[in-house]
Amino acid sequence: MPEVLEHKSACVAFELKSLDEATGEFEGYGSTFGNVDLGGDIVAKGAFAATIADHGKAGTMPAMLFSHDSNEPVGDWLDMAEDKRGLRMRGKLWIGKGIPKAEQAYLMLKGRGAKGLSIGYVTKKAEFDDKKNTRTLLQVELHEVSPTPFPMNPKATVSSVKTAIRLPDNFTKRDLETCLRDAGLSITQAKALLASGYKAIDPRDADEEAIKESIRNNLRILKG
Repeated sequence: MPEVLEHKSACVAFELKSLDEATGEFEGYGSTFGNVDLGGDIVAKGAFAATIADHGKAGTMPAMLFSHDSNEPVGDWLDMAEDKRGLRMRGKLWIGKGIPKAEQAYLMLKGRGAKGLSIGYVTKKAEFDDKKNTRTLLQVELHEVSPTPFPMNPKATVSSVKTAIRLPDNFTKRDLETCLRDAGLSITQAKALLASGYKAIDPRDADEEAIKESIRNNLRILKG
């Protein structure tokens, strides 16, 4: 299975638990367990246990970026832990330091508009249910957690590729399906594309140009 960095928003269940206006410290959930998202994924309880332990041993934390932009770090994560609901995060924005994106993230979290946290991760173990068209994430390697506005289009909650894809020499149809899902398609759309080509995707279910561009980009990567 190719290893790719994926993104997933906790927009359906995001809840800002607290925000300290003096220090910029806040708490919220980066991911929740058990619910099926619009990309057909379910995060299982325990999916973050290994990566939390690895960060603990190394004395590190995932990066805090603004909307997954690696050029825009906006703070530090101070603590992360799994509870019954999901991945609970506590962090501190770098406010009052002359960092525009940190100030923007603070104002976004403080405001009444759309807001959320989104994780950047690599899937290490997953189970597929072809009958239900779902993928259950059993173990993920967490790289970053970003404050981000909720996507106005709920389809934007599906995973997207942010690093080069490298398929194994003996890749399978499942590997291709995973790459297409990471490009921004749902399980149903990926299966339809592999079975019948691009025309099989209902344009009402996706941003046509965005999907085409994702596929073009990933095909260039695969050929490279």
